[in-house]
Amino acid sequence: ASSKYHNVSGQRQDTVRLPDDANASDSLVFSEDKAILTDYFFFLMKQFKPCKFTDSDRTAKGRKRDNIPTGFAGIQCRHCASLCDGRKFFWSNVDRLANSFTEIPAHLLKCRKCPPSVRDAVFEMKKDHLEQMARLPRGSQKVFFRRMWRRLHEKEKIAKKSGSNSGNEEENSESKIATTPGSVLLSVPEDRDWLSDMDCFVRKNLEVFMASKNDINLLHAEKKYRVVEGQVGMRCIHCAASEDGAKGSAVFFPYMICDIFEFVREFQKNHLNVDAARRNNGECKMVCLEVTSSESHSPHLCPHMPDHLKAELSSLTKTVSSLNSMLKRYSILAAKALGLYDTNAGIRAKNDSILNGASVSLDL
Repeated sequence: ASSKYHNVSGQRQDTVRLPDDANASDSLVFSEDKAILTDYFFFLMKQFKPCKFTDSDRTAKGRKRDNIPTGFAGIQCRHCASLCDGRKFFWSNVDRLANSFTEIPAHLLKCRKCPPSVRDAVFEMKKDHLEQMARLPRGSQKVFFRRMWRRLHEKEKIAKKSGSNSGNEEENSESKIATTPGSVLLSVPEDRDWLSDMDCFVRKNLEVFMASKNDINLLHAEKKYRVVEGQVGMRCIHCAASEDGAKGSAVFFPYMICDIFEFVREFQKNHLNVDAARRNNGECKMVCLEVTSSESHSPHLCPHMPDHLKAELSSLTKTVSSLNSMLKRYSILAAKALGLYDTNAGIRAKNDSILNGASVSLDL
């Protein structure tokens, strides 16, 4: 099979010979990934495919793999996959994958089964790699690593949940969590293709709403915002569903769409404060601080969040967030997809906005 590549500037690359199964269903890269990868990176990842950890991999020469469970997902070189000592890669998390990526091209250049034409193509495409990288949004490569990681490990998570009663209980509990009437979640399905697990979690716990007279009266009582009826704000879905409603750090009104990114970061810091997590008797428990009127802006953990979500939040504390530049750009596009727009009186929702019953489509 052969493939013609065009770089970011639109110039045509020479036709190169790919392995026969390089365009198979087990590819690590899909057509939609081309928008965020250089030709070099895209072609390089075509030379690898998914694999599962086996008992024979545990005793592979020079490999320290005692802690890897059987069936754990990784990637392997297509060219030497048929060999008993074919090169495989297994990472414990996506950040380790990103930090040790240089091992992948290093193997390909010395793989004894890799065709010379493929190796030559890698060298040729690498010449334009830095120039193409400069024209891509900062953080694009990390976005792809997250996509690939989720593609590799999504089935493992589903299998674990289906195999445990607690997982089913958590799933059922999560399905019962809904936005308040007239509101929608800030998150959209495309979040998973662009954002970190932590950023996806935060957005799934926020709802977008249009301020009512009752909301305005509550905000004026707190002396927090000057809001007019119909202005778009965001609030914690758990606090909004409680008897007391969303107050203090649980609710905010960005001034403009471009400010949503900063306000969500502040919400994460002040209302989903992960520093409130601690370990007690081997189990992770969350500490909820009482918030008085004099310290309404002090960091604390949402007191209305279900326990299984608190545990999930705690497990995400060691993950790396999306790059600010990428997250800010994405937040703007996602807000516009929800039908939000800027006015002199804050953010508003269009008549055909999802807040008014329309469907949402994020075109990135």
